[in-house]
This record gives sequence, C-alpha cells and structure tokens, in this order.
Amino acid sequence: MTSAFESYAKQVMRLVFNSVMPNLARRKKSYQMLELTFAIDDTYTFWYLGANNSPQLSRTPKIIRNIINPMNDEVKSLVLELSDLPEAFVNMRYGDRYGKFRLVYSEYEADIRNTTYNPCTEFNAKWSLAKSAVLGTASLHDYKTRVESANLREVKKFTRAAWDKCRAKYKNPETCLQSETVRKVLNERYANYVDKASVSMDSSGDEEGERDARDAKIAELVEARLREMAGIGEPGAEGEDGAGAGAGASASGSAAN
Repeated sequence: MTSAFESYAKQVMRLVFNSVMPNLARRKKSYQMLELTFAIDDTYTFWYLGANNSPQLSRTPKIIRNIINPMNDEVKSLVLELSDLPEAFVNMRYGDRYGKFRLVYSEYEADIRNTTYNPCTEFNAKWSLAKSAVLGTASLHDYKTRVESANLREVKKFTRAAWDKCRAKYKNPETCLQSETVRKVLNERYANYVDKASVSMDSSGDEEGERDARDAKIAELVEARLREMAGIGEPGAEGEDGAGAGAGASASGSAAN
C-alpha cells in the first residue's frame, strides 16, 4: 500500500509542478511549501483532492515534535545549502534523497532527455498496474485482519493462563477477579495489545489526554476480559467465544488505520 501510494503521489507532484512551472520565479534562499491532499476509497483507488499553498502545520504536540519540526529544519537546511553550494546538487537525479525529501523533477534530466511532459502517458499504464497490485495483495493476504486476529489470540492465551493459575488455587472466582497478580498480567497484555492495534482514543489532542484515553481503554478491556473468564457476560452472551468476540470488537472496531 505504501509503495503504491508513494508512486501515485510522486506522479501527482510532477503534474502539479509542471502545471505551474512557467509561472515560477527564482528567488535565492526562499522556498514554497505545498500541502497535497489525498484520499483512498474502499476499492483502493487513490484520489488527488487538491493543493494548498498555505498548509496548516499546527497539529497535536506529538505530530509537531516528531514530524513538523524535523521537516521544517530539513527544509531550511536544504534551501540554504542549495543557495550557498548549488554545485553539490548538480548530480542529483529523479528519486535521489536529501534527508527524507525526494527529488521528483530535475531540470537537467528534462533538458538532456528533451521530453515533453504528458500527464495522460504519466498516469495511464503505471497507475493501472499499481492499482491491480494493491487489489491483488489485499485480497490474498488481508494483512491487517490477520495481524489483529493474531494479537487478540495472544492476549486471550496469556490472560487465560493467568486466570487458570489463579483458579487452581482459589475456588471462588471473585477472589481471582480482585487478584492483583491477575490484574497485573491483564494490564500488561492489554497495554501491549492496544499499542499494537493503534486503537483509536478520544482525547483532547495533547499527550496527557492521549495517555489518559489509553489507560481508560486498557482498563475497559481488562474488565471485559475478567467478566468473560468469570462467566459474567452481557445479557445474551454465552461462554468465552461470545464474550471474547465482544471484547475483540471493542478494540478492533475502534482501530484506526
């Protein structure tokens, strides 16, 4: 999926650049940052929605720290180095990297090849191949579902082992429901499960809010699993399979991917 999207996004970037290139002005130590917006539908088709020349870079603290700030620093370094030492970039070709940036257009290559940009040729064959590859991979492997199922099986396996060990010592299930040892195992396992599944949290966008929402989700899943193993299910639920499906749906149903 990632490689298919990157291929399509670079094609769109070349289209946008070639469309505005006649109107571009060269100014030293300056740059123009564009935000390109894309969407993907349920048939794995990518859609280019538009470009914004004033991108909104104010996001959550985590995104600002991990993505926005490093990107801004790298852009400034690129602009200054290109202005002060342009000869260092002479040999760069399409696809070459500067940090995490990739070159999608080279005037030198365009002049040498003496080719005319044709968006119909650019998109037609390449995109149909990428789309068919994505659809084929998705139908054969369904990677996301397999990973989520494996993670849930792992959680159920280790939490059941902790519960059975406790029940071997105490006949009263209420004792195991309140056991700190059992709850510790469940908390650790569901914390790992939530992190792997990227379970969606309803938070205010700050780091403290994200932590609180994560802890609340883990506590919710732990309580549901304890009730399941103790046989205290929701009305209409029968046995571990029914309760397990409910607990799994609670996590995977809110997974963000």
